[in-house]
Amino acid sequence: MNTYVTHPANRHSSGSGRLPLEPLRIELSTTFSKPLCLVGAPDSKNGSENSAVWGVVAADGRWTTFRVENNELFSVKIASPLEEVWRAPPFLSIDESGRADLSVNAIVSINDLVMAAALSDIENVPDALTVIGNGDTLYSFSGPTERYPHGALGDRIEWGELVAFSKGDVRNKQRFKLASVDVFEGLFPLLADLDGDGRDEVITTVSSSSNGSRLVVFAHSENGLHVIAESDTIGTGFRWLHQIAVGPLGPNGETEIAVVKTPHIGGVAEFYRLAGCKLEIVASKAGGYMSHVNGERNLDKAMTGDFDGDGHVEILVPSRDQKTLVALRRVGNTVEEVWELPLGSRLATNLTTLESANGTIILSAVTEDGALLIWQ
Repeated sequence: MNTYVTHPANRHSSGSGRLPLEPLRIELSTTFSKPLCLVGAPDSKNGSENSAVWGVVAADGRWTTFRVENNELFSVKIASPLEEVWRAPPFLSIDESGRADLSVNAIVSINDLVMAAALSDIENVPDALTVIGNGDTLYSFSGPTERYPHGALGDRIEWGELVAFSKGDVRNKQRFKLASVDVFEGLFPLLADLDGDGRDEVITTVSSSSNGSRLVVFAHSENGLHVIAESDTIGTGFRWLHQIAVGPLGPNGETEIAVVKTPHIGGVAEFYRLAGCKLEIVASKAGGYMSHVNGERNLDKAMTGDFDGDGHVEILVPSRDQKTLVALRRVGNTVEEVWELPLGSRLATNLTTLESANGTIILSAVTEDGALLIWQ
């Protein structure tokens, strides 16, 4: 079974930040090579508003945790490889004594056999992840298929179905099956309230060999899953849309979807807005942004949030060479680059954000040369 813990997969951070700043740099190269995944959790038990624990997992499964308080490295724990095979980001927990541990499949208690059976019944292996929306409803892709051999996300397996069910009624699953020419090209759907009605919509990327990708939005009710809006297709087969986040991205705080079109080729930042049964592009910028590396499973290298604390939301995306994070902001009918964060080396992991006790966004990433960078 694969899970995404309690994450709605919407890479939008609340709070506000103080970027751009010089980051705290922690060297990992002497600990292990090939960092792959980064997770974090606030460490409120220490009483400091900027205290947090960070966990880094290497490609071989070995992991390390760091406690950082007020820009000072407080303690380090080096552990053996994770015992279970992990595909979703591991879950970082801190107990009452301050001990930090990483675990996988944390959504399911080892004794919750009903939930375990329900997740196994989804047929989302080898790599679709389960996300949780409001009302404790779970969503995942299902129906593995190789009818669209793009392989952008690491293998040729994509998905023919979208599945939804409640944690309170795991036996009653609702499914939406795509036409035989289409697939869901992703590892998980994105959940967000797109129309302002207080309920999550389900945002997906659907692809075909003839027309490439388009965004498709679903509503979920007791009557099942049904399409409420779509974007135009890219128009060329084997061209992908990387959906990043939904948030108040518009110049006046309008709700928009941020994506990067063809991140492996052109890297165009695009912003969509719901207009009836249509998703319309309201702004774009062809900057060569590489929010995803072809063949990787890491879909979390870009995020949105008010990172500089000016009251406007930015999307933070890697440059083409992966050595810089570029902040983009919607201004009028356009998109502008407003500042950059040099990394010093290529980005190796996902971006991770935490919100401190005073509402400040803390951003972190790990680079290929083995540096954990923390901006707070």
